[in-house]
Amino acid sequence: MKKGLLFISMFFVFSLNAQKLSFKIENQKDTTVHLIKYFGKKLYYADTAEMKNGRVEFDGKKQVPGILGVLLPGQKYFEFIYNNEDITLETSLPDMVGSMKVIKSVENKVFIPYIRFIGKNKSEANQLGKQRSKLSEDDPNYKELTNKIEEINKKVKDYQDDIVEGQQGRLVSKIVKMSMDVIVPDSPRDENGNMIDSNFTFKYYRGHYWDNVAGTRARWSPPTRWPAAPCNSWRSSPRGGRRPPSAAASAPRPCPWRAAASPPRPCATGCG
Repeated sequence: MKKGLLFISMFFVFSLNAQKLSFKIENQKDTTVHLIKYFGKKLYYADTAEMKNGRVEFDGKKQVPGILGVLLPGQKYFEFIYNNEDITLETSLPDMVGSMKVIKSVENKVFIPYIRFIGKNKSEANQLGKQRSKLSEDDPNYKELTNKIEEINKKVKDYQDDIVEGQQGRLVSKIVKMSMDVIVPDSPRDENGNMIDSNFTFKYYRGHYWDNVAGTRARWSPPTRWPAAPCNSWRSSPRGGRRPPSAAASAPRPCPWRAAASPPRPCATGCG
């Protein structure tokens, strides 16, 4: 009797500690599905499962917190945040992010709408940047397009600030904060208005490069790459995982916001 009660208690504790990662993907036939994770800019297999009737499930307790992805045949995939919680997501092909429904997951009820918001505004800013690149700076439309880009920048910054402040203590807040650029103040000037240090911007950025990365302090060593390293810092290590096929290995990551008053820069982290 005691052994029976002990077994039931152990089973109950195990059930409480297990995290199920459950996904329903409509318009996808039965197939092998991979859970993928990041190490730096590269993707690795984290787990494998069989999809039946559009449903697939992974064991979350095998994973560490971070950004994971579900990879389907044909290099189709989507990403989500895992932070030691049960996750249930439902979506459909072909637009898996656009049709994504978060049934269960506190983190992803914030993260998925954020990814959609960033994608929409990045696309708009890129289009405006392309239009502006064809104009000279003295063209009246150049200033108008610049103002529109700056408005988008502000809207995105406000959205990011709301997540960082409103979701404190959650992984989504840390990930969004790491994707934000360090704000560099104006260079100090003397009483005559002359710049005191022509290298101030570079020194400040270098010294505060890790400000938005949790668990680090500012370092005065130059970053190895501008500005990808903070975006990579929260990626899970491979822990012996295999690399997916080459196309998946170079698949785009969720793009940190990089639009600026000048034409939007290509995303340094390789996102499309």
